Amino acid sequence: MGTARSRAECKPHLVYSAREHVVYMSSKFAPRVINFDDRREVLLVFTAAICGALLLIYVTALIYKLATLDSEEVVSGPVTVSAQWSEFIPQRPLQPSKQTQEIVLDVDPSEGLIEDNLNLDRMQLANGTVLHPQIQLLDSHGNVFDAEVSRYPVPSRYKNGLSGNVTNLPQDGVFTKVRVRSNSPVRLSRIVWHCHNGK
Repeated sequence: MGTARSRAECKPHLVYSAREHVVYMSSKFAPRVINFDDRREVLLVFTAAICGALLLIYVTALIYKLATLDSEEVVSGPVTVSAQWSEFIPQRPLQPSKQTQEIVLDVDPSEGLIEDNLNLDRMQLANGTVLHPQIQLLDSHGNVFDAEVSRYPVPSRYKNGLSGNVTNLPQDGVFTKVRVRSNSPVRLSRIVWHCHNGK
C-alpha cells in the first residue's frame, strides 16, 4: 500500500513537470520581439539593419558593374577575308557605349594564330604567314575611321582575336559599315563590335 500511494503522489508531480517543460520550450523558441524600452537593443537592431542595407546596395552595384563592363555586337558570322576590301553592314548601326571601342576579327581556330604576348603587333599563323589586316569603320556620313590592329593577348576574352582599336570616335556617332582586308586570305569565325570600360 505504501508503494502504491507513493506512485500516486508522484503522478501529479510528473504531469506538472511535463507541462512546465512544454511552457519552457515554447517560450525558448517563440519569435523574439524587440524591446523598444531598451535603447541599446533598439540601437543594435537599427545598426544591423543599416549594415544589411549597405551590403545589399554594394552587392547590387557590383553585379551591375560586372554585367555592364563589356558589350559586344556580332557584325558578321564566319567569313574569309582577302586582299580585296570586304564590306559588312551590321543589323543595326554601331554606337560607342564605353570608354574603349574596337572591332575584333575572331580568327578561325583552324588557322592556328600564334600566341606571342611579347610581340602583339606580329600576327602570324601556324603555316608561317604573317598577317597585315586593315580595318575601317564608316559612319552614316561616309567618314572613314582607321583602326590600329594588333594581336589580342592571351589569356583573354578573345583567344584567337585580332583587335582593331578605333580611337577618337565621336560619342554621338552612328557607324553603319565595317571594311576589312588582309594581305593574305584568312578565315574568320566572326567579326565583333566590342565596347568596354578600362584599358
